[in-house]
Amino acid sequence: MVLTFPFLIAATSSITVINKAIKQFHDFTCIKWVTTSDPLFNPTALGHQNVVTFINATGCWSYVGNVNPQGNNIQYLGLEEPGCISVGTSVHEMLHAIGGKHEQSRADRDNYVTIEWPNVKKSWNGQTYVKNRNMKKFSTQDNNPYDAESAMQYSLYAFSTNGKKTIQFKDQRLEFLADSADGLEFYDIQDVTDAYKCTDHCTNIPNCQNGGFLNFQCTCTCPDVLTGAICEGTVSNSQTCGGVINLAAGEERLIQSPNYPSNYPTGLECTWLIKGTANNIVRASVQYMDISADAACNHWLEYRYNLLGQKGPKKCGTNFVADEEIWDSTPDELSNAMIIRFDSNTFSTKPAAKGFSIKVQSIGKGCVTNPCMYGKCSSPEGTSDYTCTCNQGVSGKNCDMLTSSAVVICTFEYGERCIFEGETNHELNWDYQSLGTRSSNTGPDNAHKGFQYVYTEASGAIRQAGDKAVMSTNIQLSNVGYYMTFWYHMKGSTMGTLNIYAEGTTTAKSTIWTRSGSQGNDWVKGDVNITAMNGLKISIEGIRGSGWSSDIAIDDISLTPGTSGGSQLKTCSFEAGASCFLVEATNDDFDWTPISGESPSSGTGPKAAYEGSTYKYIEVSSAVTSNSVARLMSSSSLNGK
Repeated sequence: MVLTFPFLIAATSSITVINKAIKQFHDFTCIKWVTTSDPLFNPTALGHQNVVTFINATGCWSYVGNVNPQGNNIQYLGLEEPGCISVGTSVHEMLHAIGGKHEQSRADRDNYVTIEWPNVKKSWNGQTYVKNRNMKKFSTQDNNPYDAESAMQYSLYAFSTNGKKTIQFKDQRLEFLADSADGLEFYDIQDVTDAYKCTDHCTNIPNCQNGGFLNFQCTCTCPDVLTGAICEGTVSNSQTCGGVINLAAGEERLIQSPNYPSNYPTGLECTWLIKGTANNIVRASVQYMDISADAACNHWLEYRYNLLGQKGPKKCGTNFVADEEIWDSTPDELSNAMIIRFDSNTFSTKPAAKGFSIKVQSIGKGCVTNPCMYGKCSSPEGTSDYTCTCNQGVSGKNCDMLTSSAVVICTFEYGERCIFEGETNHELNWDYQSLGTRSSNTGPDNAHKGFQYVYTEASGAIRQAGDKAVMSTNIQLSNVGYYMTFWYHMKGSTMGTLNIYAEGTTTAKSTIWTRSGSQGNDWVKGDVNITAMNGLKISIEGIRGSGWSSDIAIDDISLTPGTSGGSQLKTCSFEAGASCFLVEATNDDFDWTPISGESPSSGTGPKAAYEGSTYKYIEVSSAVTSNSVARLMSSSSLNGK
């Protein structure tokens, strides 16, 4: 089956790009864009003589569907040069022309995103300003799952009046996909195929599996990392890794990098398809991870936990705490399937590391709504029941009751209830982020640990020095002293100030910790003792500096009853400017040396710090004699006397 859409191109300098967009429709769908001189142009068969005409006009825009707005058989599609001239933008507007709505305008959008209307620029309807039509919800078919990667998905800041997000994803881990499409994506193709009944002529239909779908050529279109006539196999470039894992009821399996626990080879592209038991979800729990990374990932794991045909978040770096990082498949497509992919090939010249070990299993659907407030969730297979394992000092079925001994943490990971909540009455927000921030040379490239952190975005036309973002505790804390630790990142040539405040019912608000100016391109540990007070409220404030190079980030906050001078463990991260209870001894033979990155001698020493960027080591390849001693000692008594 072939469906034709007649068109003309009036913007001649854009022909190459527009033709590339047209080719995607021709290659992947039954839609054929034809010129009026093409033999396939048949107004009688079409039932109309309307022609889509590409023009160089202000903005990027198209009418939705066949509307013939001027009554002259000309339907304009505007692509302003040069800003709108890309394959992705052309495909977006062409999808409008054939009837497509924005992804954030789907009828089911409230399950996936929140439109922040106070931040959205209003539209003029000829008489008054009204809600922006680009963000309105419409009645849509929704034949396929909501796709954050769709060519029809707007950016998180689209039509923002104040530099704040206009679209918030319920699952922040997928925000990196918004506005990333460079053409027709997997589910865009499926949407067009379904809407235009491109497969109605097919006979002897194959049973496409694992997220694959029947295409206009009557074969299966598979997710890009699956292969085979019915998408039954995985795409890997080595026999040493990848494959299909079929989990039996109650079974746990380990996925490990080749050579684990020794270094994995570079040059690998490995795909595992994990298929769980019916009516359950798949859980992947990281047991160990040491994957090569610098400021960004050299090599990585990709988790396709949401939709198998949609790119997943990438992880790298280190995680040595078993079951701390968990990925559960979602019920949107195939709840009992997940794809995990490992890539050490894209940057194969980068050094390898020890690799990873991941436990996979089927669990029930009781944890889908993240019911455990301050704890971890488990669910028996075949049920919607759940059990919460609470954090220290927390109780209740949903781990929602805090005692005076509760240790409260906030890692900003998906599904976690954070005790700090952003205040909305300030110029800036604390926004969730997974990779680098929007501006270059400011902000971190990744979270301190895990996948997400929060930061203040300092760039934007209306931003100015002194703008603030504030988040504060949203629960009643016990009337005890607390030891607060956190990790902060303050890199930027016009860096501002990070403040922490404490106040109580009868205690005035006061600054208990502050930093100003650039602190380097590292996550730095901060800590502070907070005295006991009734009605304790803690606030974290980020203040913009004099320019856009002022993104401030926070991650991994913990509140522990007591003080650092009391029962708390002494720490020493060896980061520049961080407190350390150890000093160099004076009665030894040589010293411990601070270093970032890999130690200089091959075949010995670590490749990077356990946390942060700096550690100390002893260099013995120089003139150090046998039995020489390098000693660190505590700078004061550890027994409090």
